Amino acid sequence: RWFELHPRWRTADGGSGTVEPVGTVELSDPAGRLPFPAVSAGTTYPGAAIPVAAQVRAGRLLTGADLDPESFRRLPDGSFWVGDEFGPWLLHFDAGGRLLEPPIGLPGIRSPEHPEAAVRGATLRGSRGLEGLALAPDGRTLWAMLEGTVAGDPDGTLRIYEFDTRTRTFARDASTGEPRFRRY
Repeated sequence: RWFELHPRWRTADGGSGTVEPVGTVELSDPAGRLPFPAVSAGTTYPGAAIPVAAQVRAGRLLTGADLDPESFRRLPDGSFWVGDEFGPWLLHFDAGGRLLEPPIGLPGIRSPEHPEAAVRGATLRGSRGLEGLALAPDGRTLWAMLEGTVAGDPDGTLRIYEFDTRTRTFARDASTGEPRFRRY
């Protein structure tokens, strides 16, 4: 979930220095777009005998065991793109928090939490997926940054990918056709 807050900054000219909660948006997958069973589809929370809460099941709410959202950007149409560490994935939600389409993965990049990691292997350490998202001034291009170094890359380097939210494609290298990224 995310929270909308109204801060009243304390400055030299005054202000209370308080923060008022304005609203909450619960993330959900009512259309079943995740490529794996969500916690809401089960009877107990992973690794526990605790029953999944009725409101989680009824609303197909997403939990921290489903996704690890680290960053988000609102687009001019009011929808949100979220950077997730578990895939890592780009996730597209409407303003009400409903997942609009299946997660979009970074080609060839998998964290240990990725559903295919057991078969195809992980290329990132755990909790090192998409950490940062920036929206370009054009209002349609996302720059998505990984938090960790991809296996085979020079130690300590990070990748930043360019993603077009209208075509749902990553920018490609003209000579190889592979997704283009910059290392930092």
